[in-house]
Order: sequence, then structure tokens, then C-alpha cells
Amino acid sequence: MFLKKLTIIAVILCSFFGLSNNTRAETRLILGISPDYNTFDPGHAYEIWATTVLNVTYDNLVKFEGLNDVPQLDAAKSRSASSDGLTWTFKLRDDIYFVSGNKLTSSDVKWSFDRVKHLKGNPAFLAANVEAVSAPDKQTVVIKLVNTDSSFISKLATPAFAILDSKTVKAMGGASGKGADKKDTVKAGLNQLSAGSGPYILKSFVPDSEVILVKNKNYRKKVPGADRIHLRSMPDGNSQLLAIQKGDIDIAFNINSEHAKQLKGKKGVKVLSSKTKLINFLLMNMDPKIGGPISNPDVQDAVRYALDYRGLQTIAGSGAITPQSFIQQGFMGALPPRDPDFQDLTKAKKLMAKAGYAEGFTVDFDVATYAMQGVSWTILGEKIASDLAKIGIKAKIRTSEIMVGLAEYRAGKQAFAIWGWGPDYPDPNNQLAFGPGEKVGGDRVNWKANMHPELASLIKKTKSETDDSKRAELLKKIQKIDTEDGPYAFLLQLGRQYAVRSNIDDAYTNYYQLELDQIIKR
Repeated sequence: MFLKKLTIIAVILCSFFGLSNNTRAETRLILGISPDYNTFDPGHAYEIWATTVLNVTYDNLVKFEGLNDVPQLDAAKSRSASSDGLTWTFKLRDDIYFVSGNKLTSSDVKWSFDRVKHLKGNPAFLAANVEAVSAPDKQTVVIKLVNTDSSFISKLATPAFAILDSKTVKAMGGASGKGADKKDTVKAGLNQLSAGSGPYILKSFVPDSEVILVKNKNYRKKVPGADRIHLRSMPDGNSQLLAIQKGDIDIAFNINSEHAKQLKGKKGVKVLSSKTKLINFLLMNMDPKIGGPISNPDVQDAVRYALDYRGLQTIAGSGAITPQSFIQQGFMGALPPRDPDFQDLTKAKKLMAKAGYAEGFTVDFDVATYAMQGVSWTILGEKIASDLAKIGIKAKIRTSEIMVGLAEYRAGKQAFAIWGWGPDYPDPNNQLAFGPGEKVGGDRVNWKANMHPELASLIKKTKSETDDSKRAELLKKIQKIDTEDGPYAFLLQLGRQYAVRSNIDDAYTNYYQLELDQIIKR
């Protein structure tokens, strides 16, 4: 009897402390990040970290995987296109279930695509070329395009085309098709509930605090990532520096060059680096009522000549270069980086005089309190303001929280501002959004297509060109025009430095996106 009691106690203790042969300690991965999101609704979310979460909580017809820049089949098991490239047919897998238990069918795909297009949220422009989506049977999806689009399959891999559980979302107030922008009320609900079928489930979201993801136990294949992933709001790089050393977080993403030096040789921590396709740029509003003098093309050119690019690279740290245009290194047709000694104050002053502002002027300069890859926009802003003062431009820095600034930026209300850009998909057609009349160029800097018809025409032609060699030449022509006539100054293409605990494998399988489900904690 005594031995029996001991045996029972031993079993209880083993279970309690995770010592049973049948149990495994739950793995928890904690990331220190500078958050840029206020929603996880695929119809509205467009920010880098928001899409990072959506990539693992929802399935798409196709997805990017690892180092492959060609999207791989995901919810679809096959795809085919008509000879003119305007009609695409996808056959769905029959083993995909949403978190609710509902089976994923073609009607969910059609409903999701019709929703994102008609919500008119930030990702809607990615679906603008979709004329119609049909579901002839439960496992077949047919997509008809308005125009041939060489980047269509890449667009399908973005969270804009995430497949939602239509039954669940409709029950929560979701709407699809025409008028969805006025009828849909589910945005807030999708911040607390995953309506997807991806490898992870959104467990909770506390704004300015933490996002928690848990592994989807019913996902169709094994996922190497942690059981639980915490994205902890830590915008301050110094806070991340302390937290990674103490072991409070597993990965610190806001590590700059100085932090990296401090971490060198520290036990239990390693600093890693990789390339990125992330850029920082200045926007200069083309609407004189908003931009004032900064809307003048000669002034914009003066700004580009006034900047100390070498100094900006020094602030950004290891791996940073200066792109000439909106097409970063690593993309088809990209121009070589700008010479870091491009600055020419004499030429900048002559351009200011030509524009009628020899004595200078004052302009509001919007700078979000944000850091991208550890590079503080506030510090960049102070450096830029100092550079511009040398040619008479008094840039009055106005700081704001990132989401407040984003709302003004997207509404096209900022005269002069620093922003960042990460491509939605690894195809240069994405960056054409910076052109006149396009999503960024049109909406955010009020650069209309009729302001530069030649450039607008070249962009339209490039989007439909399927021959890569011809596309590359068109892209180079677009960039050469844009470097002189565009209302932007491209500052940096950032390198990435980040710190991980020694038991974390390299977090990045590619330099396009972070794949949360592939980060392994030993």
C-alpha cells in the first residue's frame, strides 16, 4: 500500500514538472518589436508587422516560402492561366479547415476577394485589377482580370488575398461585394479572433502592449515554430537591449549599430545581420495648398542635392545604402545605389533661387516616433533638418505616434515627412505605387497622372509587360525620370541587425519577409 502511494505521488510529480515521457514543455517565443499596426483585419491591414502576423494566421491560394521569390501553392493544389493571361483557374485542396471547424471552399475565396476589393481599405489597390471571381464548384476558383498583370500571382500571396471563414465573419458583421465599405463592421472583431486556417491562431491583441499567437493544433502539416509567439511592444531600442540580455525576450528587432557593439561577446546572446528591401524616404506633397513651397519641383530637386547621404548611412549603420529611386537593390531593373557623396549645396542653392526661394522658407516636417530596423526616424529627421537649414529650408519637426502619422499620410495631408516602405510582394510592379496617379504617388503626395502623363503611361505599360527583359528596360526608364521629377527623396535601403538568444536559430529565411512559423527555439 505504501509503495502504491509512492508510485501515485511520483506520477503526479512527473506530470506537474513536465517529466512525463508523454508530455513536452510548451515553447514560447518572445519578440521585442516596434509595432506599426492597429488592426489584423486582412481587408484593412497594410503595415509590415501586421502583415507578418496575417501571413501565419491565414492561408492564401499561394504563398512565398523561404528563399523562393516565386509563390508556391498553398490553399490551392493547382493553377492554370488562359493564353491571354486574363483568366486564372485554381483547384483547392480538400483538407483545409478554419479555426471554427468550417471547411474552406471556393465560396470563401470568392467572398474574401470580393470583400477586400470593395472595402476600399489600404490593401484594396492590390485587387483593383480583379474584374470578377467565380466559384463554379466547391473546389474551383476562377479569377478574371481587367488587364494582363505580370505580378498577379505575387499579389495573390499578400495578406490582402487572405482567405477568410466567410460564415464566421458574416456572423460577426462582415460584408462583401459592392457597398462593403459602408456595411462591414467586423474590423474590431478580427483584432481578437482568427477567422483563418493558418499555422497560428490570434489569441489576443492588447494595443501598445502585446500580440499573442498560439499554434493551430489542427493545421494540416507540422510547423517547426514555437507553440506560442508573443510580439511585445518595445519601441525603444535601449529597452530591447536590456531585455535581450536579461532573457526577457528571445529576439530584439530594434538593435542599431551601437547596441550591436554593446552586445558583442555577451554570454547567451548573438547579433545577426541580413539584407532587407526596406527603404526610408522623404515625401514632398504636390498640392500647393498643403505643401506650399515644397510642392515646387525645383525645390524638391534642391532637397535631394542638400542631403548628406553619407551621414545618413552612418546613422543607419552596417549594410545601409542609398537607393536612387523607389526600386530597391534586389529587384528587377533597379538602378545602382546613389553615390553617398551626391550632396551638392551649391547646386541646391541655385535650384532654390530658380524656384524663387533664395531666402528660404519654413515647412512643417512630420516625423513619427518610430524606429525601423533600429534606426530612429526622429534622429534621421534631426539630421535632415540640419542639412536643409544650409540651403534656407527651416524644417519644423512635428512628432507623432506612428498610427496617428499614418492616418494623415494616407489621407495625403502631410506637406513634408519621413516614411518607410516595405514591399508587399517581391516584384517591382509593387513599387510602381510611387508613380503619379498610383496608390502612394496619387493618394499620399497628391501627384496626379495628368501631372506627368509620360511617366503614367510608362507605368501602365510596365504593369502589363510579361517579358522580363523588356520590363527591366521600362523600369530603368521610369526610375531615371523619377529621380529628377518625382516628389520624393530616397534616403536609405536598410541593412538589418537584430539580436537573438543563443538558443534561437536565424530568424530570417529570406530578406523579403519574416516567417514567424519558421523560427525555431531550441
